Amino acid sequence: MLAVAVYLAVIFCGYLLVSRKDRSLLHWMTPSVALSVPALFLFPTLYTMMFGTESSTYARQYTLAAETAQLVVPALVYRWIKTPAIGCRGKRPEVRIGHWLVLFFAIAVFLPVLIQFHAYLLDPREIYLKTRRGFGITFFGSAMLLNIAGALFFFRKEKNRIADVLFWLLVVALSLEHGSKGELVQFVWFWILFRVYVDDRPFRLGEAVRFIAVGGALACTAFVFLGIAEPGDIIQGFAKYADYNRTAALVIDDPDHPVYFGLITVENEIYSRIPRAIFPSKPTVYGSYILTRRYFPASAWRDVGSPDFGVGIQYADFGPFAIVYIAMFAAFGGWATSCVVRRIRTDPNPGNLLLLAFFSGIQLIPLGAGYLLPESLVLAFGVQAVLRLPKFRLLPRIRPSLSEASVDASRDRLHT
Repeated sequence: MLAVAVYLAVIFCGYLLVSRKDRSLLHWMTPSVALSVPALFLFPTLYTMMFGTESSTYARQYTLAAETAQLVVPALVYRWIKTPAIGCRGKRPEVRIGHWLVLFFAIAVFLPVLIQFHAYLLDPREIYLKTRRGFGITFFGSAMLLNIAGALFFFRKEKNRIADVLFWLLVVALSLEHGSKGELVQFVWFWILFRVYVDDRPFRLGEAVRFIAVGGALACTAFVFLGIAEPGDIIQGFAKYADYNRTAALVIDDPDHPVYFGLITVENEIYSRIPRAIFPSKPTVYGSYILTRRYFPASAWRDVGSPDFGVGIQYADFGPFAIVYIAMFAAFGGWATSCVVRRIRTDPNPGNLLLLAFFSGIQLIPLGAGYLLPESLVLAFGVQAVLRLPKFRLLPRIRPSLSEASVDASRDRLHT
């Protein structure tokens, strides 16, 4: 408990450094801290208190130190390393119907899946399980388009309450049909980033406290609604669900585990990018699945995917030196975030919002594996390039005739 408290105090100090620089209690670190602290620190500690643990002290301390480095190193780099402004150039656009067009495109892309599995429309998790193979382009393509639509929404020119509510109802409905619990939360992070870095409206103490309270209540409700925990056992349900450290400890405590020297990371990066529809002979056991086969041989992993091994993936690749690799990667993330924040201050556009979302830990292209920086760059700059295209009209602009113009002018002179 004492070690966890020390690590959390270090994370809290790093978070405050960013809060002080950005003058807001909610900022780009909020998504990663809001998700990582409960899942990697609080709930595993509750699980150990309730059920005990079989992992060694070394494994527990190593995972906590590595996870702390992932969160704190970017904050230190962001706070004290001076960076250039790098990102998409362009003034703030006025989106008219772009967010609607992208949303309808996302619906059209996912519609074949909904038609094929219409019997499971009320059980989206089953759709998610049945589309893990052979539906990558459809599934991840529609999720990516939803993220773009959500980002464009905040740059809309006109605000209409009925149209806005309808837009988000469609976004929520399609997101739920994807069967992924984290997809809806991403739009909240988009809103925070837009408000702080585009609208320049920081979150003060009262607003931040209300946001955390409402967010916590909604998270508990979602866990009950999705059947992860019963109302009377919500804490126990949360604790059981956060198993990242336990699976990582399986790798760290394995005395006979081989060192893969980066093979798992490389295979995750390569094979996760290749759709099975294009490469039918793509291996079924690659990257993280190698660890699944080793540590969960009796599970039906071919149908439900691979459990998240957390920092165990890096440990399997590099052994005890994994924490150095993690810290270096985290430092790059903090540097890149600083570059994008400086750019979005002068060029507040959807492309930079997407880039900032990526470096904040939001999955723009939710493949589940791999560091999709090249794809996210193409996505952000592509969206910005489309917004720069010259606008055209299906019908010519109707201009007043010469006589009408002269009448209007004479009326104006009489009124003055």
